[in-house]
Amino acid sequence: MKRLFTLLVALAFVAPVMAQDNKDEGNNNKMAAAPSSSQWDTLSDTWFFQDAIPVPQGNVDLRLSFGWQTGSWPSNAGDSDDDFVATPSLYWGFAENWEASVNVPLWVGDAGDRGGYADGNYDTNVGVLWRFAKQDDGHPMDMALAGNFRIPTGDGSSGIDYEGRLAMTHLYPCNARTHLNVWGKITNGNDHESGRRVRSANNNIGMFGGGLGLANSLRMNRIGWDDERNFQYGANVGVDFPICDNGNVRMVFDYLTRTSNQEGQNWWHILQTGWEWKIDDANRLGTSFFYNIDQSTDAPNSGMTVTFAHALTY
Repeated sequence: MKRLFTLLVALAFVAPVMAQDNKDEGNNNKMAAAPSSSQWDTLSDTWFFQDAIPVPQGNVDLRLSFGWQTGSWPSNAGDSDDDFVATPSLYWGFAENWEASVNVPLWVGDAGDRGGYADGNYDTNVGVLWRFAKQDDGHPMDMALAGNFRIPTGDGSSGIDYEGRLAMTHLYPCNARTHLNVWGKITNGNDHESGRRVRSANNNIGMFGGGLGLANSLRMNRIGWDDERNFQYGANVGVDFPICDNGNVRMVFDYLTRTSNQEGQNWWHILQTGWEWKIDDANRLGTSFFYNIDQSTDAPNSGMTVTFAHALTY
């Protein structure tokens, strides 16, 4: 597992260099042109925010993410080992300006041992996004509403979480984009008996699952404490911009602020950065790193995610 993680970190750092070399090949460059900046659909599995751009109608994106996060007490029931999660996802542009998505996080542990947690799949996350305004049509920005739901498919889990999110994306003449997300989530406490957590000596329970929206599997979803907040809310501010002439690589920054999972804990303030590379018309690679600025007690200290996406059309 540690060898795989080392390989992913190396790939994350060399990917932009590979893309730049592709650009420098001049007439021998076979890479297809990147989508226009106004229609660039950021790989939401990789980030804490969702942009307002849906998958194009008639497209199906198959994505696989691999994430790592540091162990932090009490966010993972006192287990100090780092955590590893693989997440297969599917995104479908089923109608104009509409997108449906589903993912199932798979805990792969640390060398096969995740402390008090059983390895394997957890709850399923299902989402739908509707873009109701387009900047290309004269509106000041692209705007979308997203609904995301946690479905209890994990061992012993029950109840459903509901999240509503407003996503706004604005394109500037320099091809940079800014993003603003505002969201709220109603959590259901009926999954406290899930076999995917253990009660530690001080009576705290910990777990991380699918996510705020359907972004990466490490997206700090349920923590399962008896005093978990029934209503959670937060906001994201992000920016992305091209870092090579052909636009195939975009740098991304994101700031997440949100309530804690547990009553009595402080707000989360997390910075995230990384990039996305359009390898060709069908394939993209995204890499992100995050850091918990104030070391909130029910959030991991840091982590990263690598996402590969393959697009199909019909």
